[in-house]
Amino acid sequence: MKVSHCTQVFSDSVSRIVRILVRGHFRVETDTEILQLDESTMATSNLLKFLDSLFDSLNGNTKTFSADEAIFVLQTFKYVKNGTHVGTPSVQNLMKTIKNFKILHEILQNLGFEYTMTRNFNQDPLENFFGQIRIRNCRNINPTAAHFAISYKSLLISGFTKKTFGRCEL
Repeated sequence: MKVSHCTQVFSDSVSRIVRILVRGHFRVETDTEILQLDESTMATSNLLKFLDSLFDSLNGNTKTFSADEAIFVLQTFKYVKNGTHVGTPSVQNLMKTIKNFKILHEILQNLGFEYTMTRNFNQDPLENFFGQIRIRNCRNINPTAAHFAISYKSLLISGFTKKTFGRCEL
């Protein structure tokens, strides 16, 4: 599943729609039964709201975020496989990411930064950089240290000149 699809489903608007459907006692009548969301569905709405807030905070859309609360909630997630509770790598890794961003934020605060723009922590610039290195090495996927240094110097020099083509920023 793509992250963009995940964030569309686990969104605040879907959470609100679920709440409206439960509170408004909306129901759909079919030929065989009446379909209706009951109060227990509010747990799904709460989960969607939590995940939306978590995604927003990790994407740099908010200046305030309670990492401890998010980790506490994620620790309550239980998955059952063959009758036993098991952990999932995705939730464990998400908790590690949150803990590490919290540590990084504290370090940056001690250096005088008010908030951390987590949106700027992604691998796109790094991929662009190595893509540019590959271009300068004629697609050599295993450059020597000397070839890499030459390509890096070339990138530095070309970075000071005006770009006339290309879509990537370095």
